[in-house]
Amino acid sequence: MKLTASCTKLLSACERANHAVAKRSTLPILEMLLLKAENEYVLAEGTNCDWLIRKSCPATVEEPGAVCVSAKRLLAFLKAVDTEEVSIEAAEEKVKLTSGRVSVTLDGKPSSEFPTHEPIGGPAVFIGGSDFQRLVARTSYAVCKEKDRPTLLGLSLKTKNNDLDLEMCGADGWRVATAQTNGFSGELPFPVILPLAIAKELVSCYRDEGYDVSLVFARKERKDFRGNPLSIDTLAMAISGSVMIWFKCIEGTYPEYERVMPAHFTKQLTLDSNPVIHDIEMAGKISGKPEDLSIRMTVVPDELQWVMCHLDIVNDDQKISTSVPGELVGEPFTIGLDGAYLLDTLKALPRGQVQICVNTPEQPVGFAVAGDNSRHVLVSSKV
Repeated sequence: MKLTASCTKLLSACERANHAVAKRSTLPILEMLLLKAENEYVLAEGTNCDWLIRKSCPATVEEPGAVCVSAKRLLAFLKAVDTEEVSIEAAEEKVKLTSGRVSVTLDGKPSSEFPTHEPIGGPAVFIGGSDFQRLVARTSYAVCKEKDRPTLLGLSLKTKNNDLDLEMCGADGWRVATAQTNGFSGELPFPVILPLAIAKELVSCYRDEGYDVSLVFARKERKDFRGNPLSIDTLAMAISGSVMIWFKCIEGTYPEYERVMPAHFTKQLTLDSNPVIHDIEMAGKISGKPEDLSIRMTVVPDELQWVMCHLDIVNDDQKISTSVPGELVGEPFTIGLDGAYLLDTLKALPRGQVQICVNTPEQPVGFAVAGDNSRHVLVSSKV
């Protein structure tokens, strides 16, 4: 293999592929990148066996071929050089990197040792990059962080309203966040659970290159050595510009989150989220334990009948009180909320006027912003 490529573009491709490289592995090949030169491109691939990232880069290819090289050492070289172009030559498991007057020779491995992924064919769904970014931004904060609940470790993706809308959901048992878009085309053949890391990687690709997202899904039956069926895996391939990602969706049935989301509310408070976010963050800095904050929200008219939302932000040994004006529809109320969860929810929504919806202090509390097609529900706590 012999090629010449732009140092900046090759570094970008290798850095993207490196996101899937195993940081520590008992298999040395999983700490390497596969470089494959063909036609007028060089492909950089990285994998940890759970998912694989490939990104292409324009190159002048004199001899096509492929080789595996240490991801850490290749990236270190590309970051250190200060020339516009870099040449790569591989022969007999040795990889020579040349940039200007500097040459480095690294040990390589045959490309045949690199794990491969089978091509995936099936129905595809095409989502606008900005729409996909908004879906992930509105829902990813609510994804469960406890590994003993595997189906909640990702984002649910399914169609609704007779396949006219695409809905994404994140939940952890204490909060639920959903967002919808009709900015898609194609077909989503069945509900899937996207790993959170994949969703964030695709958002990163859109931010870097500005391309839309294509997702292809297929189901494959796994069998034991006797040919008996064991399970069905949902395999997927995502494409965004020059980046392709192969991955396996999270298996299992996502909870029926609609059952915990009230269909309507009897009380609605509208207020500016910016001072609330500021006050909670300030209370967290003062207490030194922002994750342990509890909030009592009391909504009552004052002497002039202006509606005031009084926040008592409580830690183990202190209480910080503040007030924010708002507009109330319905009766005054008092509810308790987890401070960290409330802060996450408000930050996930567009800044400005937020609607806080309540039925009773014991029922879940809803959050929404006018014109934003997302719903957020947070379980209340004892006042």
